[in-house]
Amino acid sequence: MQRETLLKIIRTGFNLLSNFRVEGAEYIPASGPIILTANHISRLDYPALLMCTNREDVIAIVATKYREKVFFRWIIETLRAIWIERETSDFSAFREAIEYLNRGWIVGISPEGTRSTTGALQPGKPGAALIVHKTGLPVLPVAVSGTADLGKQLGHLKKTDILVRFGEPYQIPLPGGEEEAKDWLKKAIDEIMCRIAALLPPERRGIYADHPRLKELLNSLV
Repeated sequence: MQRETLLKIIRTGFNLLSNFRVEGAEYIPASGPIILTANHISRLDYPALLMCTNREDVIAIVATKYREKVFFRWIIETLRAIWIERETSDFSAFREAIEYLNRGWIVGISPEGTRSTTGALQPGKPGAALIVHKTGLPVLPVAVSGTADLGKQLGHLKKTDILVRFGEPYQIPLPGGEEEAKDWLKKAIDEIMCRIAALLPPERRGIYADHPRLKELLNSLV
């Protein structure tokens, strides 16, 4: 099955089974590379994100554990993915991601590194920040809500409210020297996670709910 055909089927499914909404789609660049960072609450997050743009040059970094289920592996491989082994330092996956960015693609990554079972943000891992460090490219934050509830609501014969909310792209300044580089990675991870947290409702912000940087971001919106 062609990717385009599968996307049409997925789009039809989302429209039939959910109240699917997108906010901030205008922040998705019409062309050119960008690093998309999203929270991760469901296996449906990647398909949901693809529903938000007509761009064909979009690919996500996906954990190899999702290969275990044959049907889901087929869906992901048809949609296209960069497989990453989360339990090891899989630098080959990051090199592949950078190659796609160099070709002008959108590359999506979940900075948490694994799916949240509570729906709240977990601590960010360094992967997304390291890609920023290597490329200097802007980051597009996005928050997904509702995808984890689709199966439960379907069992109750109810449509699920799914919201994909994009924020404004931003740059993370690269470190200027050795001393600055020592603290850069943690600050970059916090920036990436707080930008996602700012797009989520308070109860979904997890360990970043009281982070000083998140408070600065929220105050700037007032």
